Amino acid sequence: MKTEKCDQQQLEQTESHEVTSFNSVTEHYHTVVGVPRHSVEMSTIPAPIRWFGYFGFGGIVVGAVTMIIVAFFH
Repeated sequence: MKTEKCDQQQLEQTESHEVTSFNSVTEHYHTVVGVPRHSVEMSTIPAPIRWFGYFGFGGIVVGAVTMIIVAFFH
């Protein structure tokens, strides 16, 4: 009885993170192409890749803000 309840809770938790398909066409695309259905948990990504992403996206944001500021004062 307890294991069924635990299994049901785990199933509900995994289903809440799953990306649902919009219609049968997107379901087919997900099946054929292999699009990930679960959202990524950042803690599961290796640290060097995670830091590279942080600095990469941070650099893009800083560059965009700098370009906007320069455009206003130019």
